[in-house]
Amino acid sequence: MPILDSIKIAEAKAEELRRQATETVRLLMDETKEKSDLIVTKMMEDAANEDKHINLIAQEAIEAKRIEIMARVEMLDVKQAESAKQKEQQAVEFIIKKVIEL
Repeated sequence: MPILDSIKIAEAKAEELRRQATETVRLLMDETKEKSDLIVTKMMEDAANEDKHINLIAQEAIEAKRIEIMARVEMLDVKQAESAKQKEQQAVEFIIKKVIEL
């Protein structure tokens, strides 16, 4: 076999190897992209679920705090009403005393 024919055969084999390598790389890149897309989708779903969970916990904490504040406000309203009633009685007694003194 002449040297020129051997070179042509070697070049053809090299070209076929390059083509196969390029195809293998393309397939690996496609597979990697698909896997990474699945991982990203899963991460996004997990993050959305965690966000929902955190929002639920926050809403529960807000509701508990609202109830606590409303109870305090109601207690203060009752105390102020009692105080006003006592002062009202004192005011009536004071006015009656002043009227009698006149």
